[in-house]
Amino acid sequence: MENERIDFSRLDPARDAAGWESRMSVLARRAQAIRDNQHRLGTRLWTWGRPMLAAAAVLAVVTWTLAWRRAPVQIPSADTALAVAGWAVKDELPPTK
Repeated sequence: MENERIDFSRLDPARDAAGWESRMSVLARRAQAIRDNQHRLGTRLWTWGRPMLAAAAVLAVVTWTLAWRRAPVQIPSADTALAVAGWAVKDELPPTK
């Protein structure tokens, strides 16, 4: 192995001062633009809206699945409506089981 020192000066980004300043100013402007954009109301709503929409979709799917697995709900027929109307007209209470 040789004990020569390796010349890293060609890798030094600050070697070209004007280019270095130009790159750093572009980077700083981009960072500031991102930071400014994060404080806008529309951006915040969009950022929080997507996860909330996904959570609402999951909740809806879970609710529909649970409702589908339950026993079927008996839909009142016209006979039931007539019976209830008859009790109301006669001022009666429905029979209890």
